[in-house]
Amino acid sequence: MANSLTHGLTAEYQEKVAATQVVDFTKLQPADVVTFVPGDQVEIDWSTLLYLKNYSSSDRAADTVIWTTAGFYRTERTPRALIQSLSKCVGVDWFDCRMEKDFLQLTSPTPFVLGDLLLFATERSQIGKYYSWLNGRYLQSVNTTARKEESRISLTVRMEMIIRDSTTRLSKSWDEVLQVQRSRQRWVTQFMQTPQAGPLITQPARVDELTYCQYFAKQLLTAYMKKTQPKATGAVDEEALWQVLRDDQRGMEPPLDS
Repeated sequence: MANSLTHGLTAEYQEKVAATQVVDFTKLQPADVVTFVPGDQVEIDWSTLLYLKNYSSSDRAADTVIWTTAGFYRTERTPRALIQSLSKCVGVDWFDCRMEKDFLQLTSPTPFVLGDLLLFATERSQIGKYYSWLNGRYLQSVNTTARKEESRISLTVRMEMIIRDSTTRLSKSWDEVLQVQRSRQRWVTQFMQTPQAGPLITQPARVDELTYCQYFAKQLLTAYMKKTQPKATGAVDEEALWQVLRDDQRGMEPPLDS
């Protein structure tokens, strides 16, 4: 497994990793990855993804190292752009992800969850605006190091990695991305058990007396109004929203004697 996991690295770096079974991303540089794939040719097997390491910043061209169970390669596309391509393919919008995060009252940066793909943001660049992204699917434990802002992560593929992010923040983000996955699974189970109940996202939990379905609709409508009517100040009429969601036609049709 170690050979496949280190495929794409320079021979010197492969020897270093083989001796320690640790990939230290605080020291790994794009030059240590010999396999380069142009951005328009990148095809990630997301089920094998371990880490998207961001090297992008405002003072140099974008550079991302992709680590999968089949090894390393790099590309000039940013991690965010790579995830956005996946988003377009599977029809999961960032708005969907943010609404789930807000509904569950999570505080970490918005994660991207798709089945067993549990992507959450780590080590944001101090110069650029892009995060690195870790796949929680392969995490086994998050441990401290001698440096406060670094963490040593044990992976289920019998390898360890070190990244520049605090153990407290990483553990919190990992816990929250698992919360999103559990919520998705619970909603799917409820839908399969009671398919007549309505949309997949309907579930009994409430935020300010709104079900998730109502909450999502309200936030979507509010965001749309801000885009199309920037001067509008009125709040969304929740009763009218509930009538629309219930397909309640009262007040929407002219009286019979008109």
